[in-house]
Amino acid sequence: KSASDGVATIHVWEIDESGRHAFELPDEVGDGGHIALSPDGETLFLGGNWDGSKVSAYNVSNGEQLYDVTLPENGRGWRGSVHGVGTSPDGELLIAALGTGLAVWDAHSGEPHPSHPELREWSEEIVGPVAFGDGLVATATFESLLLWDVRSGDGPEEFRLPPEDIEANVRIREVSFGDDGSRVIATGSDTDREQGLLMVWDTEGEVLVEDRSERDYSSVSASPVDGRLLVAFRPLGHEGRQEFVFLDEDLEATQEFQIPGL
Repeated sequence: KSASDGVATIHVWEIDESGRHAFELPDEVGDGGHIALSPDGETLFLGGNWDGSKVSAYNVSNGEQLYDVTLPENGRGWRGSVHGVGTSPDGELLIAALGTGLAVWDAHSGEPHPSHPELREWSEEIVGPVAFGDGLVATATFESLLLWDVRSGDGPEEFRLPPEDIEANVRIREVSFGDDGSRVIATGSDTDREQGLLMVWDTEGEVLVEDRSERDYSSVSASPVDGRLLVAFRPLGHEGRQEFVFLDEDLEATQEFQIPGL
């Protein structure tokens, strides 16, 4: 998605056929928002905090807007902010991670789904980031990671950060699912960027491995088939060279990649 001369455009590439679709967004959208594709690649979903906060669906082939969904209000009358959008693996559910909880709709119509509540609330502010897995969604508050099972109508499992991290104002900044969805990974740092954190949980909330070091992680992506992590980081508090490495399941570096121009 790009914005130039006040016009925002979405580009969708067909990798196998080397094709590309591009269509302009409505003026009120502007620049920004969260994007997801349906599993079949035919529908694009865009969620953002404009015009009352909403999620919209578009036909990829011609850019036609299929529907708009206004975010539901929680018990306090708040709609919350959109932190991420995604779909269930079968493409039946449209999911939005909000500042107030998790919203779910029928992906084909944008209407509430008969088998899922439209909004599952959380009492604390959800600040992002978001990761979508196979039937699971991970979000974060200031003090914990929340693991939502989309197939259930219950609230999330809460994995709280250790007390020493909460006291140090450590914030989760990136999350990812790995090893076929059996591991949840979070990276973060304190507000003064003096302490870095990488934690790996299983889906029951047990901490499998953790690292506290002088690394300022900017991204983490977990392998879908094993315990490896692909991470990017710089030394905390420095403008040093960014490192791009594979970590094994014990968080030991096994391979480093050179980033051109850095």
